[in-house]
Amino acid sequence: MRNIFVVLMGLMLVMSSACAMRCGNKLVYEGDDKFTILEKCGEPLDKQMYEEIIPLYNYAGYQVGETTNVIERWIYQRSSADFQYILVFNEGRVKEINANRNP
Repeated sequence: MRNIFVVLMGLMLVMSSACAMRCGNKLVYEGDDKFTILEKCGEPLDKQMYEEIIPLYNYAGYQVGETTNVIERWIYQRSSADFQYILVFNEGRVKEINANRNP
């Protein structure tokens, strides 16, 4: 029973790290806004912006046009031995946090 508990706790830690990033002793989560990220982590190494095209449909399901949505990617990496974190922003909030070991 104890082994199952240890395994479950380990899985919870792995799962929680997939949607959070540590900046010193502070954590950044999906849903945080840009101001909060800058306050906790400072300026990123790089910022990238691109537009995503979103089709618009009418009530019958036919495409009637399209609009664009601006997506931002902020990249953080404290050292070459640390994970590289990519924060994806949509409408000013973190939508996704990705961690890469060897970018």
